[in-house]
Amino acid sequence: MPVTAGQILVQLLNGISIGLSIALIAAGLTLIFGVMDIVNFAHGEFYMLGAYGTIVVLPFIGNFWIGLALVAIGVGLFGAALERLTLKPIRERDPLQSLIVTFGFILILQQLILEIFGGSPRGMPTPISGTINVAGITYPWVRIVAIVGATVVLGALFAFLSKTRLGIHMRASAQDLDAARTLGVRSDRVFSMSFAISTALAAIAAGFMAPIRGVAPTMGVGVIIDAFIVVIVGGLGSVIGAIVAALIIGLTQSMTVLVLPPYMSQIIALGLLVIVLLVKPTGLFGQ
Repeated sequence: MPVTAGQILVQLLNGISIGLSIALIAAGLTLIFGVMDIVNFAHGEFYMLGAYGTIVVLPFIGNFWIGLALVAIGVGLFGAALERLTLKPIRERDPLQSLIVTFGFILILQQLILEIFGGSPRGMPTPISGTINVAGITYPWVRIVAIVGATVVLGALFAFLSKTRLGIHMRASAQDLDAARTLGVRSDRVFSMSFAISTALAAIAAGFMAPIRGVAPTMGVGVIIDAFIVVIVGGLGSVIGAIVAALIIGLTQSMTVLVLPPYMSQIIALGLLVIVLLVKPTGLFGQ
């Protein structure tokens, strides 16, 4: 059956919505690596906490966006506390210890969610229902909201990193930590805030993706694979690279569904990763 223009447009919008949502997760992941030089294996679990946290607070708050904002703040504070309690004491030691600690976060957080909520998948209420007619096709509002919302949050992240004192300190620490410390940058504060912002971004991404993909204790595993692919393709430590790569991966996965079985989308993404590493080992925007 031939592919129609309407199908192409739908998959194009799907790819943008998926890509921008993954960009939120990947931007946080690359922010942690760029500033702290740590690969946070448990970043997907903070995404999971954002989804379950939103489900819990919605009945009490009543407003999806206020509930998501409160959950993002809560997850960010929780992430900062974990960084202070577990990662700060081993900061100057072998980097392998930090990897082991973040891997331990996965086991602890997943088991915690299983004990509290069980293993059955759950649905998350959508922030907006209904559809919109776009160029002759019917498209769900929830995906349009995901595109607009993720764009706004990413724009706010760039404004924060480029315009605020703390954001500039983060960028300086990522470029040269020793020089930044010499100039008076408080690295402990920068590290904690970087971890808090990164985990809050993962929680916000859950608000955009979970109403579409659903909620389950293992939901962080699938999304973190995509996020790692994005971070490597974009270049480790490059937020811009993470966003560009996320859009490329999102569009690639969505468009291949038109001509190939759905399971091939992940294989195509991994193939793209291999090609980029062969041509430019540092990634598209890596140094």
